[in-house]
Amino acid sequence: NARPLVERAVKIRILGCMALSIAHTATGGLDAFCSPVRARVFDMSASLLVLREVGGVATDFEGLPLDRLPATLQSRSTLLCAADRQSHELALGLLRLQ
Repeated sequence: NARPLVERAVKIRILGCMALSIAHTATGGLDAFCSPVRARVFDMSASLLVLREVGGVATDFEGLPLDRLPATLQSRSTLLCAADRQSHELALGLLRLQ
């Protein structure tokens, strides 16, 4: 599902921890972070708050906001996030090419 992003990427990093990856994106250390596999919203909620506080953007792969999802152990979603709206729109546009 993330093939268009992977093909465009200059470098790919897999940190092994969603919270660290989102936090690293919030600092601008990564241009974008995506999770094409539906992950638990509960596991990403704290780091998404950090991302939001710095003006970052997070949606699912369809571009829908995650705010509508409950932060429970059962709730899952794909994830696309970036430290700014422009980077997020670029990544989302690439995902829509598939």
